[in-house]
Amino acid sequence: MSATPITSPGNPRIKQARALTRRKERDATGLCLAEGIFHVGEALAAAEAGRAVVEHVLYAPDLLVSDFGRGLVAVSYTHLTLPTSDLV
Repeated sequence: MSATPITSPGNPRIKQARALTRRKERDATGLCLAEGIFHVGEALAAAEAGRAVVEHVLYAPDLLVSDFGRGLVAVSYTHLTLPTSDLV
């Protein structure tokens, strides 16, 4: 599956990801945000085993330099690319 580029910081998925940094939002939605290669890898492994659902994998292609990270993006079900300039 090819990545869908996100070009606006006002994108609803970016807004949702930022909101999930607050406990109140996580409690209200039942969602969480996994950050970092290790945690994303664990989430994808849990999804593969049927123990979790991964809705989106957000990443910045310019910062994705490891083979392990590229492999995670390749096996993710839905992934969206972020321009490095939009990261906060």
